[in-house]
Amino acid sequence: VRGQPNQRDSIERERAFEDELMRWNLPDAHRLRGDFDPHIASASLDALLATGATFDALVAADFLMAVAALDVLRRAGRRVPDDVSVAGFGDGEAAQAAGLTTVAANVVDQGRRAARQLIGQIHGLRIRGLTVLSTELVLRATCCAGH
Repeated sequence: VRGQPNQRDSIERERAFEDELMRWNLPDAHRLRGDFDPHIASASLDALLATGATFDALVAADFLMAVAALDVLRRAGRRVPDDVSVAGFGDGEAAQAAGLTTVAANVVDQGRRAARQLIGQIHGLRIRGLTVLSTELVLRATCCAGH
């Protein structure tokens, strides 16, 4: 489930996903519109399920869309994680409450780095390049059936 097609973080997340598909020699994936909006993500997933498409995993560009997808899958009778594993990006109370597996970034570190860069720019520092933060896989109930 995609984020905003013209937003840098969304593009980077999708690129990382595509790289992993290639790395593990997995078949091409359905790409669903999500726009970082749980309602749009739900409607896109409902439309895909209506086609009879089969899949065993769903990855969303953010955790709120993934939580919405969990509701859609369960209403459709899909068992998570037995039939479909679900993961999202980012982490928050809603992800924790849903037992959602996520790729979490340290938002405190993200804020600290952003503040340093902003202060630097205010003082005339020219920022070049891209700041990449480390992430952590947080395994919860929506992945790894049988583990």
